[in-house]
Amino acid sequence: MAPPGLFGPDSAARALGCLLEYAAHHARTSGEMPRDILELTAEAANSCEDHKAVALTVGVHLPNLYRHAPDFTVAHRAGLLALPTGGRPSPASAWLQWGRADPHLLAALGRTELLAALRARVRGASEHLAHALATNHDFLGDPTTAWASIADGPGGAAAASRLLEDLVLRRPATEPLGTVTGAAATGAAATLWRAALAADLPPGALAGAGLFARTDIADDVWLPLARASAEHTPALVDASGVAERAAAHPGAPDALHLVAQLVGHPQQPWHDEGVLHHAHALLRTAQPGTAGEHRDAVEELRRALVEAGEVDAART
Repeated sequence: MAPPGLFGPDSAARALGCLLEYAAHHARTSGEMPRDILELTAEAANSCEDHKAVALTVGVHLPNLYRHAPDFTVAHRAGLLALPTGGRPSPASAWLQWGRADPHLLAALGRTELLAALRARVRGASEHLAHALATNHDFLGDPTTAWASIADGPGGAAAASRLLEDLVLRRPATEPLGTVTGAAATGAAATLWRAALAADLPPGALAGAGLFARTDIADDVWLPLARASAEHTPALVDASGVAERAAAHPGAPDALHLVAQLVGHPQQPWHDEGVLHHAHALLRTAQPGTAGEHRDAVEELRRALVEAGEVDAART
């Protein structure tokens, strides 16, 4: 879908868009963009705060500008690559919202500015970053250090949780599961999840890890990571989906401990009902051993159900 205003009544923005299309075509055939169009674009970008349609027009063409005129684009960083917060329009923020994924351009925005935009909930920032990380988990440098930086400051915990969700939701569309690149994206996601657990993030920051229940991460990898995430942030996103996947492993202490955490920390009624359903099913099929962690885990789940008012669990 085209961004609003790109084909609207603003003749200046539409004319600039035509010039940028021509400049991109010229670069593909001759190797460079016409200098006069570049200068005009930079001048227009400097007026974006007062002209949202121009910001949108330049923003959706920003990947071509950076690809064919990288030095010029970086030299005009203030107008082209700045990420103002507070809803002010800019080419870079318009690209994040409407533009196609481009990890090289994303890196050019600057790490500090990108993470600030992530915490400020600039639209598209989390999705673009998740796409880049899915193909290169070191995109921000050491992943554990990166998670700590993301979560540092107001809005940081929510930003970390949202990015975990987007690592599942924004998997590269051209790289489906089952392909080599899809498997690589899954491996990168698991690596990033481990790094988030190791980063000592603030409460609530791992809520988005609940969505990993919907991925093809192997069960023997998923279960311990999901348990650790629930122990850190019991209010996992899609708690009923997490409980459903865990319930398929009645012989695994990690599954029992995980579901006990979800039962003991209710969220929304529609998720709670699903969690309780799967918790009862897990308790019915779990056969406690004579001793050890498995028996302790069964009793923990039974106790969590009883304390949640599910008194029938005491007789299971």
